[in-house]
Amino acid sequence: MITILFLLFFAIYHDSPGQALPTYAPPAGSPLARKIHPRLFFTAETLPAMRQRLNTIYASEFQNFITVMDGFYNEPIDNIQQNFKFHDARNFAFLYLIDPAQMPRFRFGHTREEYGRRAIDLALRITLIRGYGDGHDSPALRSNSGGYINLALGCVYDWCFPMLQLQEKQKIAQGLIDLYTNREKDANPDMHVQLSNQLLGHAHHGSVGAITFWGDGLGEPYEAKAQEMLNFMKAMYLDRIFNTATHVMENSSGWSEGWNYQFLSFNNAKMFAGAASTALGMNFFKTCSWFSQYPLQFLCNVLPFQIDGDHFLSRNDAGQLETARNERYTRSLITICAALAKDVPNMAALAKWLLDRHGDDATLKENPRAYALFYDFIWGCKEVPAQSPQQLNIPLTQKLGLGQIVMRSSWDEGATRLTFWGQKWWLAPHAHLDQASFTIEKFGPLALDAGVDKGGGFDMGKSKYSRATINHNVIGVRNPLEKDNDLLNYQMDIESEADVYTAPAYQPGGKNHVGEIEAFESIAGQYDYINYNYSRSYRGGQSVNLARRELVYLRPPNPAAPNDQEYVIITDKINTLKAEYEKRFMLHVSFQPDLVDGKWTTINDGVSESTDGRTVRITNTYGNCHGRLFMKSIFPGETKLVRVGGPAPYWFTDADYNDISLRPPFNELTALWGGSSRIEIKPATPRTYEVFLTVLQIGDANTLQQMAAATELSGAQFCGTYIKNAHVVIFSKNENKLDQAEWTIEGNAEVKHLLVNLQPRILYSITRNGIPFLNSHASESGTIWFRDHPRGKVKYQLHTDDVALVDQE
Repeated sequence: MITILFLLFFAIYHDSPGQALPTYAPPAGSPLARKIHPRLFFTAETLPAMRQRLNTIYASEFQNFITVMDGFYNEPIDNIQQNFKFHDARNFAFLYLIDPAQMPRFRFGHTREEYGRRAIDLALRITLIRGYGDGHDSPALRSNSGGYINLALGCVYDWCFPMLQLQEKQKIAQGLIDLYTNREKDANPDMHVQLSNQLLGHAHHGSVGAITFWGDGLGEPYEAKAQEMLNFMKAMYLDRIFNTATHVMENSSGWSEGWNYQFLSFNNAKMFAGAASTALGMNFFKTCSWFSQYPLQFLCNVLPFQIDGDHFLSRNDAGQLETARNERYTRSLITICAALAKDVPNMAALAKWLLDRHGDDATLKENPRAYALFYDFIWGCKEVPAQSPQQLNIPLTQKLGLGQIVMRSSWDEGATRLTFWGQKWWLAPHAHLDQASFTIEKFGPLALDAGVDKGGGFDMGKSKYSRATINHNVIGVRNPLEKDNDLLNYQMDIESEADVYTAPAYQPGGKNHVGEIEAFESIAGQYDYINYNYSRSYRGGQSVNLARRELVYLRPPNPAAPNDQEYVIITDKINTLKAEYEKRFMLHVSFQPDLVDGKWTTINDGVSESTDGRTVRITNTYGNCHGRLFMKSIFPGETKLVRVGGPAPYWFTDADYNDISLRPPFNELTALWGGSSRIEIKPATPRTYEVFLTVLQIGDANTLQQMAAATELSGAQFCGTYIKNAHVVIFSKNENKLDQAEWTIEGNAEVKHLLVNLQPRILYSITRNGIPFLNSHASESGTIWFRDHPRGKVKYQLHTDDVALVDQE
């Protein structure tokens, strides 16, 4: 009786989601709709081109592949490591499909039928495997836990279809059904977000089977099960993975879990995308932005400066520290390069350039049994021409997935790189509470995403709570009554289990709508401006009803020789429900900063304060690094600076400066990537509404000795700063759009003025010492930019004429 109840529960728990799903029909005219084989990765129409590639571009690789596989032909199946059973099944099925009789220039050890029979025997043995399925580790092609069992069965069935007897088709189909029936419980629609390294591979179960044997007339129960699995495939891969990725990444590419976890997810998804693209007659690598924009995401997340001979990928510390030259990312780039070569040639060319620069295919070449089928033949990209970012005219500022905006000064090795996080949608897995945070690199890291969750193969210490708000360069708000107030965490009201882009949580105003970039403007060679409202990140609490950060990156006059003339201006507008809810601006850095214009008072071994200083200097001379960052607080008018860090264990601390480190070593490498110090700016007088305006100057530690003079500009409606003989930047002091302002500067060189928070498309007038100087409509982002040489002291006045710009036909 107990056994019967268990089996009944098991069937309902696993199968009912598939049965309840809408019926899906494959696209008209697709190989699946036409019920023809082959259709996974290849079709009858594409096979001649593949044979031609093997005869020409990949002739040496193909002959080596044949020789290697012939060497394993007679190996007893029970002696073969599990993952290589999967590889061998596909490899021998591929040799059957290619057909030795049509490839006379190559030396084959067996006939087409012999290769096919070996593949089928392997597949039938694979159907007997129990307690294993695709998942987290499937991309580990050389590991016993990897290799893709569903695709092994699917490829043998599809590629050897003419040779299979009905009973053999049914046995392989049953193997695919068993994998579907026994899938991970969370790999069902409406159970858990599927865009996760832990779950995405599990969606192979059912999805691969559906495109393998649907429509083949195998009789019942196979026909009904094939339709159920096809419905599941539509709900899971098409809706909850491909379409949801495009939605939450806002038509770009990104990931919430760090690069090593993205590799696992990306490769699980791409394997299915390759098989499904041909079966369904649509290139998912083109239609899903997560794939199509991946080269751009990779390009923008390689840190410009080599440290100790390596280019590193930007670090989300939920994942480990990673170098860009890595066999795993080589596999991702090869796939994307080949898959986009026809439909998105510019991204394919960029992927090839990245491979030439960062590729590491030595491991792939050493093991053709595991890699050649996918990375030489199906997705080989030798013939794709490489083009650099400069050749492709790729802008230096890119808005990527999950709100990541990357700004570079150039594509050169010594470039400055800034990242700003302006998330619109919350993607829960391993996500950091880092809305509105920023990082800066110049000749090495300067402003960090702090904390260390995983060191990977590097000797680094670890900290707790690395995803918490306390570890990011944001405004922290502390309400002692809120949960996790010692970590300054945002108080969100999210639906972390929402798994599909059509869910209410992923609609404007929904629970997973955590912020909005209300203005974004990038003017080549001059500036970038971001206006991000993340008030929604506090809607689950009772502390904050306004949270807005605006960031301006003022580019150097000459990117090839920046001469320490790069600035970042940050304005934060924050309103708390009570004045006593403490606000602090936080900046995390690798090494202990110096106070330039005041003195520190030691509070304890790891905490110092200053009430007379406003400017700090951050220097990174680790190894070959030589970057410097100055930071000056302009507003609030009266502040207290706090420096947290120094001797261990004060590298990683909570809002009360308690130790939240997990384990040593507290070495320079840990400091470089995880930070050893935090600077905080606190208003001297608590208020409900506060404006922070902070100026940062970026440069070379060998040449930037002191910060440029940055002074306050202020009026009834506005706040701003004047960087002498260089820049003026003016913001509204509150949430109202500026309609007037008056500021005075003195200088003897050209000054560039940027006015923001204006009424978009409205006509403004500017006078210079009372004389009309400029009439200009504000941009769509509410900005006006102009340049002028003051030649002494000048008073500028701005006012609006309230005339809206009318679109011209």
